[in-house]
Amino acid sequence: MNVRWIAAALAVLVLAAVCVQLGRWQLHRLDERKARNEVTRSNLAAAPAPIDQIVGAQGLVGDQHAWRTAVVSGRYDASKQVILKYRNVDDRPGFEIVTPLILADGKALLVDRGFLARQGAELMPGHVPAVPSGEVTVTGRLQRSERGGRTNGGIPDGGTARLINGPDYAKVLGLNLYDGYLTVEKQEPANDPAFGGFPGPEIDDGPHFFYALQWFFFALLALGDILRGIAFEPTTALSIGGKTIDEIRAESAAAYTVIDYMYRGGGITLALFTTLMTVVLAIPYRRGEWWAWWAAWLLPIWASAVFLLVVVHGTAPGQSISGVAWSGVFFAILIAALLLVDIARFRAGSNPLTVSERGATVVGAGEAVA
Repeated sequence: MNVRWIAAALAVLVLAAVCVQLGRWQLHRLDERKARNEVTRSNLAAAPAPIDQIVGAQGLVGDQHAWRTAVVSGRYDASKQVILKYRNVDDRPGFEIVTPLILADGKALLVDRGFLARQGAELMPGHVPAVPSGEVTVTGRLQRSERGGRTNGGIPDGGTARLINGPDYAKVLGLNLYDGYLTVEKQEPANDPAFGGFPGPEIDDGPHFFYALQWFFFALLALGDILRGIAFEPTTALSIGGKTIDEIRAESAAAYTVIDYMYRGGGITLALFTTLMTVVLAIPYRRGEWWAWWAAWLLPIWASAVFLLVVVHGTAPGQSISGVAWSGVFFAILIAALLLVDIARFRAGSNPLTVSERGATVVGAGEAVA
């Protein structure tokens, strides 16, 4: 084995190790999601309580308070109202109206009064319902401030913003705000019927387990093709040439070397393709960039193409299709299903923040982490 093959093998081992670590990372995220789901279930079942009783004197709404029902009373300050752009409820793009509620002790809480679906291509809502005059009592769900990573979407600019962030709003509005916000469930006097409500959280395990399988699958294929060459799939030679790999080697060592070289080269190509898709899925796809959703379709297309190639040219008459080829079909169906399920995050083009992602850390221009 020459130096180039040793270097290639070492590189693939590193890439395979990266794939395994990515799989383990997805399993870790699965554990985190299960733990968060338990907190969410507990908070949804908890009785309504005054906000300070829930979050304490510091006024910080944390992950442990998400979806907890709080009751607050005060007066809306319509002069400091903010219109949220690029929002999404039930796959409908639109706007949300956030109005500070001034409490009796002088502190203020950001209240998301409701959702207004976008009409046509409008950039701002045609009509924003007026706030009730006088004292109001709001019962709603607490959410932590949305964080924008490298963006400034949480800082109101010209009465609009993309995120809800207590500390960022406080800088502009000049109010002593809680670090977090409340979505209206019930209000006295009643909230304007023009507002759409918000569905509850998604309490499921998400796609993390299947993403983990994906990375383990990549690691297995890359290692098998490069380290074992044609021996990793011995039925291929028999199907295409009608001879076993041992027969090919006995007849022509040079021919065997060429075939094995091409097979290992395919493994390197697979490893590099895996690396490229890892970057796409880890960065732009997680940001919700529309092009990355389309690029991710290369995965099921590639797996389907390999399966068809094996069926048409790599399987002799009367020979059964290999398990490795069938695993490609499973992989293609799985990834295609996950992409179709995930399309709601991308459908609006600018990827508005969805209800299920409230309180998420946003890593792009208003896009939330998947």
